[in-house]
Formats: sequence, C-alpha cells, structure tokens
Amino acid sequence: MTTLAPERLAIELRELRRKYPDPTVWAFYHPAPWTGPAELQVDGKTWRVRVGATPLAVCEAVAEAGGHGVVLLSAVDETALPSDVVARLGRQRLQRPDAWMTLMAAFKADRMAPWLRAEHALAEALLAVAPEAGFAAAPGGVLEPDLAWDELFRYRFELPDGRPDAVTWLAIAVDSTRASRFHGLPDALQKAVVNRAMQTGGPLGADLARAVIAGTGMAVVAGGLLAEIVYGEERDHRDVVTAAVRLEDKLGLGPKLPVARGLDWFQAACNVEGTLDAHSKAVVRELAGRWLDELGLAEHAAGSSVLEAGLTARLAVLAKALEDASKPKGKATNLEAAWQAVERHALAVSDHRRSECWQMAVRLTRWLRTPAPATAQDLAEAARRHGAEGGWIDRALRIVGEG
Repeated sequence: MTTLAPERLAIELRELRRKYPDPTVWAFYHPAPWTGPAELQVDGKTWRVRVGATPLAVCEAVAEAGGHGVVLLSAVDETALPSDVVARLGRQRLQRPDAWMTLMAAFKADRMAPWLRAEHALAEALLAVAPEAGFAAAPGGVLEPDLAWDELFRYRFELPDGRPDAVTWLAIAVDSTRASRFHGLPDALQKAVVNRAMQTGGPLGADLARAVIAGTGMAVVAGGLLAEIVYGEERDHRDVVTAAVRLEDKLGLGPKLPVARGLDWFQAACNVEGTLDAHSKAVVRELAGRWLDELGLAEHAAGSSVLEAGLTARLAVLAKALEDASKPKGKATNLEAAWQAVERHALAVSDHRRSECWQMAVRLTRWLRTPAPATAQDLAEAARRHGAEGGWIDRALRIVGEG
C-alpha cells in the first residue's frame, strides 16, 4: 500500500474545492497508514485531518466535524458506512485519488495521451512539484508526454526541457549542482527517468542517465575520452577487451557496449570537455590519464586523438619512422602514416610550436631522401633554387635545432 503524501492530499483537496467549494467534509479512501500532519493549509483555510480505520471511527469523525473543514482518510469503503454519513461527505462518496485526473486540471487539459496512464512515477513526481498556479497549459487541451516531461524536468530538476540527449546527460554529470538533483530518486522514478532518456537520447542516453543517477560525476566524461581507445581499431586486443569490461564496470555502464555506442560516447565526451573551465578540464584529463595506466591501456595510448599520452605515443612512432628513414638505405615506409597520425591529434593542432618542429623534421627527411638535382647552370638558376628550397631548409634547420 502507498501512503498519500501531504502535498498530494493538498493538491487533491484544492482541485476538488475549485469545482465544489461548499462541502466542509471531504473523505478519501486511504487504507494505508497516515504519516502526515494533523492539519493542512489549503488556499488559506485550515483543514483538520482525521483517520477512520473502522466504520465507527469514520462515523465519529464526521459527527465531530461540525462546520469545520475536515479531511477524512477512510480505511473502509463507503459500502460499509451508513447512508446518512455518506450523504454528509463531499460529492456523497469517498474520493479515490487519481494522479492524472488531478494533473489534467493542473495542465488545463480535458484529454490526455492514453499511454500516460501507465506512467505512475511521472505522475507522482509531477504532483510533488506542482506550482499553485499550475503547469504550462496543454496545447489544444491534450496533455502529451513531452509536455509532462518538460514540466517535470523544469520544476524537479531545473532543466530547460525534458528531452535530454547524450551530450546533455554528460553536461549534467560534470555539474555537481545539477547532478545532485538526480541522486536519491525513488526507484520507480529512476526507472522512469532512464526510460525517458532512452526515448530522447537513445541507448547511450539511457546509459549516461544511469551514470548520472549513480553519481559518477566527471568520471563518466573521463571514461568517454578513453572510449576512443577501448572501442577503436584495437578493440579486439585482449588487453583492450579487458580494459573495456573494467571501464564499463567502474561507471555502471554496459555490459559490453556496442562499438558504435562506445564511439558516440567518446564524441559526446569531447563535446562536453570542450565546454569546461580550465580546472575542470584538468581534473577530467588527470583522471583519464590515471585510468589509462590502471586499465592497462598505456601500450595502446596511440589510439587516443585527444589525450596527452596519445600524442606522446604517436610522436614516438613518428620519431622511429624518422630514424629509419634517415639511415643510409633506410626505408620511409611508415613515415607518412606516422606524420598523418600526429597531424590528426587535437593537441598537435593546438600546440603550433611543437607541431611545426615535427613538421619541419618530416620535410627535411623527405628532402634528404630526394635525389640531388643537377648542378645549377648559372647564378640565376641557383638563386631560384635557393628561393624555392634553400630558404625553408634554413628555417627548418633552425626550428628543429631549437625544438
């Protein structure tokens, strides 16, 4: 049995009095124990709350009402009560609280989408935060799920709407104030919120909603930065498979996220990380770097296009390729691929000085491997060659030397 919350009872009474202002005794069928106060304040009027566990107790409560406002919670059905007692009740019957009927009035609706009837947790959550002036009016008088969720997220979670995608859930996760509003939700409401996340953000949205509810905080963004490695090209490597399982377990995700969902998680994490302040970004990256080692992914760091460890690993590959290409009769088989991997790294793009140093090293290596041209025939040709090649070679040597 579910007990009726005082806030819910007050809303029910307020709605009844708007339609039927005269009765002074309102009775509700309520077989569960009452844990609320002895009085309720509704629209400036004090109503005494009385509990009737037996037909006799109900009769006594009605008889004692006089002209005072009384809310009677009866554990017995009206069929067990005398007809003269029932006649003194508002609408001459026991009211049976219907959350959605009450909410339809709050939304100024006369109809509702039939599938909302099954959303009991949503209804109870809305009643708990219903403003006295009511929610936004239902367009055309029809209450649809989108509006119901919009208003719940607005009043319960202080978010602009109830249609969060995966990026929104990650943005909530890194904001401790917003994330805290999802902690400690009743089990039924947790399930309803996750189902809503599935509708608006797909399976990844549902996974991240669970992570927010579990209180993972910034860790779910740090894990997203690692997702590029664990769901990337080396995902079938034994170490990476093990790391994926451990990462999902840390964050309450999975088990075994599909590759596409894992890579979507990475993209969403990058989007959110890009909006963080310097301190929060440092916290996320420090955690991602620590987990890289803890999960045994250090050897696969080159798979990251965003982490410092990824750039370091890619530069190590490039350095080896440059060394091989610069040896007498050495091969440059991997040089271009290694350089392209460095160019694709986000930090290489942002760190222009370091990137330029390596770029010049690659250009010099290419130039050194190019067969020497024939000797210039005259001073004019020599000048042209120096303008085309010699100038940048001198600059490259200077940059690499300073690098």
